[in-house]
Formats: sequence, C-alpha cells, structure tokens
Amino acid sequence: MSSSYLANVPKLKGRENFDDWAFAVENLLILEGADIFLKQEGTGDAAATDAKARAKMILTIDSSLFVHIKDTTTAKQLWTKLRSLFDDSGFSRKITLLRHLISIRLENCENMTNYVTQIVETSQRLSGTGFAINDEWVGSLLLAGLPERFMPMIMAIEHSGIQITADSIKSKLLDMEVADSGESERNSALAAKWRNKSSKGGNTNKHGGQIPNTSMSKSNVNNTKTITCYRCKKTGHYRNQCPLLKEKTVNKKQSNAFNVVFLSGGFSKSDFFIDSGASMHMTPNECWMKNVKYSSSLPEIVVANKKKRYESSRFMFR
Repeated sequence: MSSSYLANVPKLKGRENFDDWAFAVENLLILEGADIFLKQEGTGDAAATDAKARAKMILTIDSSLFVHIKDTTTAKQLWTKLRSLFDDSGFSRKITLLRHLISIRLENCENMTNYVTQIVETSQRLSGTGFAINDEWVGSLLLAGLPERFMPMIMAIEHSGIQITADSIKSKLLDMEVADSGESERNSALAAKWRNKSSKGGNTNKHGGQIPNTSMSKSNVNNTKTITCYRCKKTGHYRNQCPLLKEKTVNKKQSNAFNVVFLSGGFSKSDFFIDSGASMHMTPNECWMKNVKYSSSLPEIVVANKKKRYESSRFMFR
C-alpha cells in the first residue's frame, strides 16, 4: 500500500519544490502512523519503525541530493537536515513569493482552475514563511487578478453582502468556469449542426455544381428591399449611398462660393441686409467691420436665386 502512496509524492529537487514535497511526505507518514518520528527519534522497539520512515523519505528525494543526507540516521535528522537546506523562510523568499502572488492574472493562465490554484498555492507558501496573510486578502486577490469583463460580477458580490473569503470566491469562479464550459460545448454543437445542415441543404445541378439555398437567397432579396435611406426615405439603399448625397457632393466641388442676400442694385451704404441662411454677410462700409482683410481670390459669388455673380473688385469680409 505504501508504494502506491509514494508514487503521489513529488521528488524533492531542492528549494523550488520543498514546500510541496514536505507537505506530501508529512501526510504520507501520517498514513503510515510514523509522523511522530519527524519530531522525536525512535528508541527501542520503535527504532525499526523510525528507520522505515527514514527509508520512505529517502525514496522521495532526488538522487543528486543524497550527498547531503547520507550522514543522517533517523527520520528526524533527515527532516531537520532538509529543512535547514531548502526551507527558505527568509525575507528575500517572502518578497519573491509576494511579488509573484500579486502579479498572477487570469489572462496569463491556461484556465480558471489553473488561475485559482496558482493564487491559493502561492498564498499558502507565503504564509508558510511566517508572512501574515488572512483569508479575506486571498479572496480579494482572486478578484483583483480578473480582467475588466468580470467587473459586473465583482460589483454584484460587493452589493450582495457576501463575505469575501478564499473559499467563497474560489467556489464562485470555479462554478463560472463550469457554466462557461457548458455554454461553449452547446455553441460548438450548434455550430457543427448548422455546418452539417448547410452542407446537406444545397442541391446540385446537372453539371454537379452547388445550387444556393433558395430560401436564403429570397431572404437576402427581402432584406435589400426593406432597407430605407434616412436621407431621401426611399428603399433599396443606405444613407451613404443616397443619390442626393452624391449630387450635393458634386455641386460642392463645382463651387466654393459664398451665399449672400444680393450684391448689385441700388442700395444705401447705411443699410445692412441680413439673411440668417447665408454663410457670410457683406457690407461696403469698412468702418462697420473689425479685423478687416482684403482679398481678390473670390472668382464668383452665388446669390439667393442660385445665380452666380462675377466681380473683379476686392471684397471686405470678416
């Protein structure tokens, strides 16, 4: 029976996996009823059981580390030796684990299970170094590493009054993964069914070519007929394809003229005529204007009746 348990214990390779190895070995010896020898050495009739516990531990250690433990004679000596060599609970170890813990993000993990496992496992290792880390902090870290699309869920948890713990948040996230997995499977099945139906739905002509699905073609024609232009209110095209819009664009390219009330005829210089629809207002009185500029680059002027006036004189404008 003990040989089957040994297969589940990771090989000790050094400082990088000492925590996992120590956890597994301690539980292995508990199953064997020999965990007491990690704290005290066996004497008398218990010496043989102590030696067996030491032998089981050695079988879980990488052979490259045998040089460090050959001088040990009991399970306690072996345990103490390995802890002194590879159990790094110093300040640098705490900082390394803490930096890794706060940098774990869901988008960098294979799936939700892997994400949750990394955070919980790293927090346990950090706690094992003597760093004070409580259950609420672990639960908050599980939420902090989620992408922005999970924000509605986080807000719902906040307003629900649920206590933030590692177990409650972990269960919530794993349940969501199961639900998302089921939805993906259903979508995949529907897509496969649709592809299969599409491949069988078409008919072939006498030359072996595929005949399009008639019902789909009719649907596309109907959709085209129901399209309504928001500019001319006619059907069959969108606003950006409207003939009126194209006509306006052509007219705009033909003339860059200003629209005014009138330009010629008898009028008093003391009068000022205003057209609220004009793009510019003109006056012959320079004293009425501010920041006056002179220009002769106006080849034509379009008046209210759409006729063009050509002037060679220079106009004042604001």
